[in-house]
Amino acid sequence: MVGIERRNRYASSLIPALADSELIAGDVLFVISSVPDLLTLIDAEGLEQLPIDEAQERKVREELGVAEVMLPPASKLIGHTLKEAAFRTRHGLSVLAIQRKGDPLKGNIIDTKLEFGESLLV
Repeated sequence: MVGIERRNRYASSLIPALADSELIAGDVLFVISSVPDLLTLIDAEGLEQLPIDEAQERKVREELGVAEVMLPPASKLIGHTLKEAAFRTRHGLSVLAIQRKGDPLKGNIIDTKLEFGESLLV
């Protein structure tokens, strides 16, 4: 989950989803996930899937600062885990997902050794 859209009678606001974020009824959650994992989440939590259009996706990326970066051959991150590199502490960014050879990695990505050509969603 990367963002929460919270609506009231007059307007809506888009806020980043943090570890200590509290959800309330009516919140709209913006999630980046594989389709099977998303469907599992929807089923497990009794959620309703809503469509997202291009304008909403652009708004989430711009307001929450979501970006995809690729590891070049000379990256100092190659061969290290996010934990070893103290990625969040050093750069002030959270890695939401890692894509390797076109497929998102599953499990605890903080302990995964990074490889050349991987894409990080930050």
